[in-house]
Amino acid sequence: MHVSKILLAGAAASALLLSGCATTSQLEEVKGMAMKAQQTADMAMQKASAADQCCKANTEKLDRMFKKSMYK
Repeated sequence: MHVSKILLAGAAASALLLSGCATTSQLEEVKGMAMKAQQTADMAMQKASAADQCCKANTEKLDRMFKKSMYK
């Protein structure tokens, strides 16, 4: 979903630039949209990384528990 915002902002910027009628304020608006989309994507990447680390930690715990139960 976040990638689609970036693509939408890029498409809007391209359309404005190709039309030749883009004003500075329009370009700044598109730039702001792109920056906000990038921030959202960065935040999503951080959350995904944290979830991945948590998953790996849980896997290690379960492996240790399984090995411990096998020795009993």
